[in-house]
Amino acid sequence: MKLRHVILGSVFHDCPTDALFRRFSEESVMISRYLTRLVRKERIESGTFNMIVVSPVESRKPSSIWQGAENLNIEVPMNWADYEAAKGREEVNALFLSLFKEAFKRLGKERDFPVARLIDILHGFREAGYRNEWTFKRRLFREYGLKAALDCRLELDRFVLRLTITKAGMIVFEHDILTTETDPLFWYYRFKDIRVCNGQVEIIGRNDRQPEDGAWEAEVLFTWRIPHGLGLPH
Repeated sequence: MKLRHVILGSVFHDCPTDALFRRFSEESVMISRYLTRLVRKERIESGTFNMIVVSPVESRKPSSIWQGAENLNIEVPMNWADYEAAKGREEVNALFLSLFKEAFKRLGKERDFPVARLIDILHGFREAGYRNEWTFKRRLFREYGLKAALDCRLELDRFVLRLTITKAGMIVFEHDILTTETDPLFWYYRFKDIRVCNGQVEIIGRNDRQPEDGAWEAEVLFTWRIPHGLGLPH
């Protein structure tokens, strides 16, 4: 089995306030999605689990490692006052990174697992300035001489999707076309491809309504009409 997910887990029972729990749930997505995206590229053999869940517990409580059906749960101590005091991308993610690092060290002591590769990914996140940015898709429309790219940016409090369209190396359109909450439920299916249709560049996704036949329907998220004379077919 390959490792496919590395996330900060639920802290509902240990979190001192509902407001802090909501903040933690929102802000922890940024580093969790970064680690998940990178570990999938590594194709790490993980044996009987495909997910590592790191769950903070109050410092006074004993922590443990235990395995569920297909997930390995690692509890690590955290002082909630430290998290509450952390502000901004660097401080918050530095704290989250320390939790993952402690969890990976514990994993390495108790199991034969390539934790050095996980720690290298953590260091890469820190060296990148605690940023989670990636290009989702690029398309070349030769007949119009246009290139289009969808770039994603996941911050502590929001997800942002940017569309950039160029012609002959010059930007002809660049704009954030979607800003939403960090939870992937709000953005993961909203965009899947880029196409040109009826003189328009369209960003298409999948709606959240599944018909009886089980086939999801395509839904247009955004359209940009190609200006007259700019993208005439060659």
